Amino acid sequence: MKKSLIALIIISSTLGAIAQLLLKTGMNNYGSINLGPDVLLAILEPFVLLGLITYFISSVSWIMVLSKADLSLAYPLGAINYVIVAIIGWTLLNETLSLLRIGGIGIIILGVYIVGKSQ
Repeated sequence: MKKSLIALIIISSTLGAIAQLLLKTGMNNYGSINLGPDVLLAILEPFVLLGLITYFISSVSWIMVLSKADLSLAYPLGAINYVIVAIIGWTLLNETLSLLRIGGIGIIILGVYIVGKSQ
């Protein structure tokens, strides 16, 4: 697999993870919502809005990935996003990573490695 494609997958996944961090921060600031007008008001919270913009950029980079790789290869490699989000949650949001979660993350990393080697 080309290094440029791997880099693009990592960029897209990292942007997706950053978007998650921004959305979570925004919702921590805004508070709990229910379906209805709350959703529209929450979108206007600056971190939520920035998170949505970041997701859009991530989606554009993902479209570039899909133009160069089979979906059956690219999508499983995109699972690295789960690992990045867990690390960001643990380091920046002080979320807990239990041994069971760490084990699951290890399995994801192993799966991404195996799929990457299959090409």
